[in-house]
Amino acid sequence: LNSTPVTLNELKEKLPLIIATRPNRNMFVRAYPTHAFGTVFPVLDVAQQAGSKNIALIKSEEAK
Repeated sequence: LNSTPVTLNELKEKLPLIIATRPNRNMFVRAYPTHAFGTVFPVLDVAQQAGSKNIALIKSEEAK
C-alpha cells in the first residue's frame, strides 16, 4: 500500500479509507514478474469493493 507491503486483511481495512479521499477513485496495482498472476486477483477484488472505479496494473521490473 503506497509502496509498503500489507496483508490482504490490512488492505481490506485501509484501502476504503484511502479510496474515499480520491476524487477520481483511481488505483494502481504494481505486479512483480515473480508473482503468479492469480495472486493479483484478490487485490483487484478488494480494490473494487473499496470503491475504486479505475484500476490499472503496472508491471514492475524489480524482482521481489
